[in-house]
Amino acid sequence: MDPEGLVAEEMEGFEASQEDDASDEGEGEGFHDDPIKEFEGLPLPSRIEGSVKSSTEFRKELTTSIESDVATVFEFFRKSGAESGWKQTTHVHNKDQNATIKFVSDRGELQVNLERYDAEVEIHLVFRDPKLADKHCFLPEAGKGRLILANASESPVTVRINTKTYQLAAGQGAENPKDGILLNVLPGRYNYTITGTNRGEQSDKVKVEVGGTWGLVVFPQEGHMAERMY
Repeated sequence: MDPEGLVAEEMEGFEASQEDDASDEGEGEGFHDDPIKEFEGLPLPSRIEGSVKSSTEFRKELTTSIESDVATVFEFFRKSGAESGWKQTTHVHNKDQNATIKFVSDRGELQVNLERYDAEVEIHLVFRDPKLADKHCFLPEAGKGRLILANASESPVTVRINTKTYQLAAGQGAENPKDGILLNVLPGRYNYTITGTNRGEQSDKVKVEVGGTWGLVVFPQEGHMAERMY
């Protein structure tokens, strides 16, 4: 399962952000649309308990929870999605254990994942903008995922992924990922090792999924990043 390289056109950087929100409980019983509590135009239940957000240029996520059951939350999102302009494409509902709903609109793709934990339901929302990702070549080939290798350090480094070795010059791909090394790979776990001048060996693994893009960026000091960007 060796990755293969691919030359791409200009892309945006690797910037990402993450934040925690402490959401107050909404008033009243049941579910109500609250304009303050929404995700990419999709209303959220009023009684959610806190949230964690993360985002990149092409992908946004929100995780929160609510005291309820999967069936009730599932029906809430099916209704609120339709009312807010999201078109449902598929859904899976496993009794009162978990459920998934996929929506599309002119804005992009939105997926709702529900998981039961005792008396609570964890809500995980993912929005992706495939048009923007395609424009900047963060969109992998069909049936594959993408790895983008970049080196933000001032020294050349070597990155070995499974049995293949890649050389990155100092600063290569740090300002513009297209100048790094772009790999379209089959889904699965990839072992990687980073070595370089005045740098201890760093080894780890990254799980790549179909349709997703991960950035593997070597930092100026000892550390590195292996995060999902799309």
